[in-house]
Amino acid sequence: MQNRARCRAVLGVLAVLGSAWPSAAESRSGPEAGLAVYAPLRPPTPRFTKNRVDVLFDKQAFTELEAIVKRATRSIRLDFYIFWGRRAMRIADTLIAKHRAGLDVRVLLDGALGTTPEQQLATLLVVRKLKKAGVRLLYGSPHSAVYKRRTLDHNKYVVIDEREAIVGSTNVGTRFDNWHDLMMKVAGPVARNLADQFDLDYAIARQPGLAATVQPVHLGARLTRTPIPPADGDGRARLVGNGPGRRTGVEALFPLLRRAKKSIHVQLDEFDDLDAAEALVKAHHRGVKVKVLLDPVAFGLLTVLARDRLLAAGIEVRMRKPRKDARVTHLKAVTVDGELLLAGSMNWTHGGFSTVRESCLEVRGGRAPAQVEARFAKEWDLSIPARRATRLELWISRLISKAT
Repeated sequence: MQNRARCRAVLGVLAVLGSAWPSAAESRSGPEAGLAVYAPLRPPTPRFTKNRVDVLFDKQAFTELEAIVKRATRSIRLDFYIFWGRRAMRIADTLIAKHRAGLDVRVLLDGALGTTPEQQLATLLVVRKLKKAGVRLLYGSPHSAVYKRRTLDHNKYVVIDEREAIVGSTNVGTRFDNWHDLMMKVAGPVARNLADQFDLDYAIARQPGLAATVQPVHLGARLTRTPIPPADGDGRARLVGNGPGRRTGVEALFPLLRRAKKSIHVQLDEFDDLDAAEALVKAHHRGVKVKVLLDPVAFGLLTVLARDRLLAAGIEVRMRKPRKDARVTHLKAVTVDGELLLAGSMNWTHGGFSTVRESCLEVRGGRAPAQVEARFAKEWDLSIPARRATRLELWISRLISKAT
């Protein structure tokens, strides 16, 4: 009886909130129909420019997210894979206030609205609140659904006034309060690039057919030869990632691994791409000190294949021990030679490297790589050595890898 009553209650709430769920038709009609297409049909070209980049670990990100939205004076662009809970509600209140004050406020969310029914229901509450107040909100990935990973909008970022942004791996939700994550606060031209990327994705969310007309951008094979700024100053950064017209995230990663001379330090929770594993093995064989820190809890089976290959090659792999203040390791970051950093929302998986929408910063010098290196050293000392996989684990991991 209790289960039936609970089901009826949930269905009742869903019936009330059903109108809040964005639809594909809503992307092409309604209040958005009269708006101009904001973006050029080409993603921003990634270029290294001088930016102030600082790293935010764990709960620091939540405080800064709320603060940066309050600082906006002209525009707010917010794109998150998961966005629910009390913090999301507070940010929604600020978005509504800024919208009523006349700012250009736009929101993109993944179409699945979370990975569990609990998250989806909680996200619908936030969506309903924003829509009722007239804030423009669309699916960043209109056809996504849970576990259909190739269509996810996996971005996690906010841009204000086209001059400041926060971007990285942190989702907004109550369950993520004690996850170990990394966001980067950036001020400079990269924020403008991230705003242009948002505008392109927003235009496609309104008119999905535009995706076929997007002109792709590529990084090219040449590596920059400009001097690397010192660790006590501002670095040079560029926006890379995956999505319509761009696979610059993976295009940045492999040259970065190939150019390593002294060290490669990797922190991931999802890692099943064997090409990336082979790139680390090659670096190890040419004398680079490779260390890989993985999460054993959240998606442990999504690291088995790569982990086993690395261990077989003699690479140091450790598992980060869950703690009360940082239960799950959710970072997606790599530092090279202590002065180059690539971090953001991109998992080292087939989906993360191909069709999932991702946003990362590639940073040369400055404070950010040194900040990540210092935290990596601390976490490495608190971790435990990884073990080789069993046959059953390898078999299950191959099935999961094929499914994703």
